[in-house]
Amino acid sequence: KKKGEHLQLNTNILQIANEYYSSVRPKPNLYGNDRPLRALDQNGIGYIEIRSLDINPLLEVGIDKEQIQFLEVFLLYCLLEDSPTILSSELVEIDSNSQLVAHKGREPDLKLINNGKETSLTDWGDNIFAGIKQCSKLLSTDHQQSVDNISLRIKNPDLTPSAIMLNEMQHQEMGFFEYTDQFSRKYQTLYKDKTFANDYFHELDEQVISSRNEQLEIESNDVMNFDQFLKDYFANDA
Repeated sequence: KKKGEHLQLNTNILQIANEYYSSVRPKPNLYGNDRPLRALDQNGIGYIEIRSLDINPLLEVGIDKEQIQFLEVFLLYCLLEDSPTILSSELVEIDSNSQLVAHKGREPDLKLINNGKETSLTDWGDNIFAGIKQCSKLLSTDHQQSVDNISLRIKNPDLTPSAIMLNEMQHQEMGFFEYTDQFSRKYQTLYKDKTFANDYFHELDEQVISSRNEQLEIESNDVMNFDQFLKDYFANDA
């Protein structure tokens, strides 16, 4: 605090556990003023947050059935595959590989490091997809087909959304902003022309009213000052 005003919640670099960012985070179902880490320990994982995915601008809703089914299979693969604790040296490799794939993933001869040994992106990708395809057999034939279709991108990066976008930008002689702006306008028009059932909006209106009433009730019963609230909140980790 400075002159009675809070500059931050505490003296830590990360104020709360929610600020710990990673590619994938386990998230608990929170109740009341539960702290995330405490809730994970006591109640288990409520859902998985996948933070490293971008929406696909080539699709009007940013994702399609094929990609959703692939993600379902991939997450199942991650669940079933052995995943021992990594060493600090492995973390360095993982971070380096992630950067290389993000910046040079379409290069056919891209080399990565796996447990200290050099391997090609395509060979490693094929090996991972072999396991993913096995997992797809536990689900539907649609899931299997989705995995088969997306696996083609390992050997042919021209099939990736990023490659398709770059090719179209070059063909249309457009920059990134101009190219993506045309999709924004197209999708805006598309959704303006769509009609939605009144029941859908009625349900949303009811949720708004309910949420406001709950907020008013909480605020009307609130007799605790902010300093005491913070003290009690962080005491939940004790």
